[in-house]
Amino acid sequence: MIHPYLEKDPTFFYSMEESEKAYHSLKAFGLKRAMSIRKQPDGKPPSDTALQKKEEKVDASEVSDF
Repeated sequence: MIHPYLEKDPTFFYSMEESEKAYHSLKAFGLKRAMSIRKQPDGKPPSDTALQKKEEKVDASEVSDF
């Protein structure tokens, strides 16, 4: 929704490509975080990282910083 406004903003200091990449990364992060939160009431994954098993973790490897 804000894409047309960003294109017209002379003070916007990212390229539209960078902005699009950041949007997708933020969206993926939010979805993975929500998935992780939904698992927590059941105790999976455990809050202690030493007790976490690989299969219980939410894979967020596609989330990147831009």
